[in-house]
Amino acid sequence: MGQGLLRPWVLAAFLVSAVTGARESMSQFVKINTGKADGDGGISESVGAMVAEALLEWAHGCHLVLIQASESQISGHVTRAISTALGRRFSWWTSGQGAFFRRGQDYVKHHLWGEAAFPCRALLLDLTGNATRIFRFLETSGVSLYPEMRTVLVGPQHQMEAALQHPSLRNAIHAVYLALKDGVRKDVFAYRRCLYCDHGEMGVQVLDQWQLNSGPSRFPSPFSEEINDFMGHNFRIVARFYFPTIDYTRDTDETGTTVTLRDSLNARMLVAIAAKLNFTYVIREPKDGEWGMLLEGGNWTGLVGTLQQEEADFSTTITPTAPRLLAMEQARIYTRDPFVITSMKPRRLPHFLALVTPFTGTVWLILAISIFLTGVSLFVLLRAWSHLSGKPVFSLSTTLFFTWGTVLEDPPTAPPQSSTGRVVVICLAILSVVAGSGYRSSLVAHLTVQLREAEVNTFHDLTERKGWRWGSELLLGASRSYFELSTDPVIQEVFRRMETHDLDESMEMVLQGGYSFITTKFQNTAVVALRYTNALGYSPIHTSRVEYPKFAGTSWGLRRGAPFRRQITRAMQQQIEAGLIDYWLGDVVKTRVIEERKDTNKVQKNAIWDYKPDDDNSRVPLTVSHLQGGFYLLFLGHFIALVVFVGEKCCPLRLLT
Repeated sequence: MGQGLLRPWVLAAFLVSAVTGARESMSQFVKINTGKADGDGGISESVGAMVAEALLEWAHGCHLVLIQASESQISGHVTRAISTALGRRFSWWTSGQGAFFRRGQDYVKHHLWGEAAFPCRALLLDLTGNATRIFRFLETSGVSLYPEMRTVLVGPQHQMEAALQHPSLRNAIHAVYLALKDGVRKDVFAYRRCLYCDHGEMGVQVLDQWQLNSGPSRFPSPFSEEINDFMGHNFRIVARFYFPTIDYTRDTDETGTTVTLRDSLNARMLVAIAAKLNFTYVIREPKDGEWGMLLEGGNWTGLVGTLQQEEADFSTTITPTAPRLLAMEQARIYTRDPFVITSMKPRRLPHFLALVTPFTGTVWLILAISIFLTGVSLFVLLRAWSHLSGKPVFSLSTTLFFTWGTVLEDPPTAPPQSSTGRVVVICLAILSVVAGSGYRSSLVAHLTVQLREAEVNTFHDLTERKGWRWGSELLLGASRSYFELSTDPVIQEVFRRMETHDLDESMEMVLQGGYSFITTKFQNTAVVALRYTNALGYSPIHTSRVEYPKFAGTSWGLRRGAPFRRQITRAMQQQIEAGLIDYWLGDVVKTRVIEERKDTNKVQKNAIWDYKPDDDNSRVPLTVSHLQGGFYLLFLGHFIALVVFVGEKCCPLRLLT
């Protein structure tokens, strides 16, 4: 909106911050100024006084803006009347001064729509001049984005319907037209614009009629009504399939076709809200079937683009993001649909590993190093003692075997003769008692409750596993933005190595092991319950315990300036507080599972029904299978002894003694 575009449209605009004043002084003002003669100037002054009195009643405390397209006696009288009534003058700008226009579009909008400190906004349009220029200005200034603005129009009666139905006021909830009767112009008719009073469509209602010579005795407020009944208005809704939140069947194969809802979370929410607010709806898919992609110039495709171009009133499930909210508005965040990691349930570790699983690798390494260093230290101390006493001592190999035997609670019968060596052996024996007790108790626990492989619960787990792969479906919209915009190095690494497969292929790879599927919680819950859970409730699929929130959550999108936003949001909030959202979400999945399992053909096709539960972590009796690790160790010892024996016979060597 450039300087050249603004200059010829608006001759004057001023702000009025209506403050609390003595109501008696305002009434006195009306009485004084309505006693003028009935000439043309007197009528204009009387109209201005009446409009000023109405504004002080209707726009009390609001940020008030007057817009006129040419010199008008009525606007001048309104300015002077309000200034006199409130006892102060107000800043105003004209095209001659140029200050209002030279500062550009942002400056105009700032003064046009006011600041957040004002509880409401009011707009006075003087249509006694060139009304076309005023409405052209409103179209480019964004007045349609403020549906609750209190708009008062003053003009001839024959322009009333065209003015109230103008597209720039299409979202206006509060709009009153003060019509000057054609010809004599001694009467003023007040008309109220109502959005849904004419069988759900916009209509015009007569509010009151006043005579200029006597003045109005009262000004009934047209701005106090709350829209709680949409009178059967037919809303246009755009939706994209995303079970269990939204599910439907397409009515035709054409792009942008209408759809018929199936049982889903949004379907239940929509039915309840429509019944409460009394409206109907028709649902379509976006023409390109996408969520929405930002193009050059700020335009969007898909579902977001449909709302941006106002081809739909609101949408069902969508994730609001900062770029999207520049093209649409959102209702209430009613749930979260975070990312989760789907993997095969961890398998049980082999029984032959039962002997080593009681201690971690770090503990085993510390024990081995400690025993070896203890043996070396004992050998050094014994050698030092031998030099002083002249008595023979153990060799290095014998000392090492002695320390290992002590730890295994089978020490040699001949302990060291020196006191220093015996102290070392006693300390080593204490270590063997402590370590042995901990090992045996842990071994019993591991034999009775079988250990499993580590679960995949975080993105860090994915990147730390060697040879592990992961992927997702084709990422679109907010899902792709989550990974692309993340500054977390782990998430960046996950995104860099991520594979792309369709849903069925990804789940088959998960069942084969060594692969994880990154998906959203809602889809995972539905897919696992429908396809990968048998009649006994067993599923081989593990879902990560850690969830990764995808932006703020899930909401409904609305076209910008939607006058019904507050009502839709309030109804959704009531459903949230009543606990219906969580209940419906679980019940939708449960109901669909029951329906699917009635189809015996589908049940037979699912290989999951042949799986046996393998995740019982209760206690089990010990069997020979649990002790196979001990037998493997025994056979290994015998084999090593046999090799040493054969070596001694074939290649006799003098061993250290």
